[in-house]
Amino acid sequence: MNTPTFTTHATTAQRHAQQRYQMLWRWHFYAGLFVMPLLLLLSITGTLYVFQPQIEALLYPNRLFVAVPAQDAARLSYSDLAQAAQAALPAQSSLLRVNVDNTADRSAELVYKLPSGRKTSIYLNPYNGQVLGRLDVDRRFMKVVRNLHRDLMLGRWGGILMELAATWTLVMLATGIALWWPDKSSQAVRSKGRLRPRAELQGRLWWRDLHTVIGIWFAAGAFFFVLSGMPWSGVWGANVKALATSMSFGYPASGVRTGHVHSARPGQTKLADEPFTQTPWATGDTAVPQSSHAGHGRASLDQIIAAIRQAGLAGGYELAVPQTMDGVFTASYYPADPQGQRTLHLDPYTGEVVAQTRYAQYGFLAKAISLGTALHMGQLAGRINQIVCAVIALALGALSLTGLIMWWSRRPRGTLAAPARTASAGRTLGWKLGLGALGLVFPLMGLTLILVALLDWWVFAPKRGRRVASAA
Repeated sequence: MNTPTFTTHATTAQRHAQQRYQMLWRWHFYAGLFVMPLLLLLSITGTLYVFQPQIEALLYPNRLFVAVPAQDAARLSYSDLAQAAQAALPAQSSLLRVNVDNTADRSAELVYKLPSGRKTSIYLNPYNGQVLGRLDVDRRFMKVVRNLHRDLMLGRWGGILMELAATWTLVMLATGIALWWPDKSSQAVRSKGRLRPRAELQGRLWWRDLHTVIGIWFAAGAFFFVLSGMPWSGVWGANVKALATSMSFGYPASGVRTGHVHSARPGQTKLADEPFTQTPWATGDTAVPQSSHAGHGRASLDQIIAAIRQAGLAGGYELAVPQTMDGVFTASYYPADPQGQRTLHLDPYTGEVVAQTRYAQYGFLAKAISLGTALHMGQLAGRINQIVCAVIALALGALSLTGLIMWWSRRPRGTLAAPARTASAGRTLGWKLGLGALGLVFPLMGLTLILVALLDWWVFAPKRGRRVASAA
């Protein structure tokens, strides 16, 4: 006698599960539609960037490397190298940075600002001063790749767009996992719970299985990529950095200081403004000190490098040259292991180390972000780290391509082909609250979430649904 009731309850549960599935699919569709092209770009540029050392060695071997002479051959001093570089450049070119690297087969790289305003890297043989060639700093291949990855080479607005793509990727991943998770709608959607695609399928169903399986296998890595990249974003990341610094979760206010420097003040140069290839996240917002010895005799480049060697850095760092009378030399050591990161500021007149920062001084949040960044960029664990990052990045690109193929194969001509809406607000309240919470954590994404919800309710809603709503 209870069978009809049981059947009714089962049917109702399946209907509710199907309604929930439709809602999740609709949000997954919107997130994927926006993210798809940008995620494909991030996949390609990210894969290239983790192999930066190998790619640049292939692209510029005659600039980056030199033949190692006899064992007793002495290297020229950096002051002599700077003079040789200056002689090969237009008059009024100013030295911005010196890459101090004592690797036997590596060239010496010095970065200059030309009278035109462009920045150029000039490469010299460190043993005889021969100029090996030049590269425009902003046009070299890996710099273009990095800028595409960060902001589409569109500046602030491009950075905002990429930040939105990253946060909407979280929505796409979360809804994708929920769509895959086995539940009472599994009988209707047979790709749920699968860990490999079904070989017997063809067409769009096979692509759906492949898309689902790739997403599940690489979801954890994708979440890590997004979350470890967000601290570098222009809006959310900048605000988090400011908060971390003010609360000493990032770089502590009390760095190791000696000598005489002016106190930091609004408008003072930040470390991120210096011409470094990469600046530690923890110290990017810290103020560069100023010298109070302007007008005295200036130390030579070799004397500054000798002072840095005495402080414990023999090579492998970048040295920013002061551009003003009260500016200081700044050495940035950014090794593959962030625990070795170190920044030193030296008075250009006395050669004293006036301020320095080590990884041990970072706050707990900055330490975690620094380690996450090293993993994200494929630096922390050598070649294995590079390969893992490349595989995850390519998997994200494959998600974009398979999603595009599925959408295109089921899309009627001239329509968006969004999944159908269902009247299931009560049954999906938890997911909607979760989306709202995500919007609070990432406010920029939250604003676009509201916009998409409004568009979904009004512009993309079925016409009949709008008539019923207006009649009510």
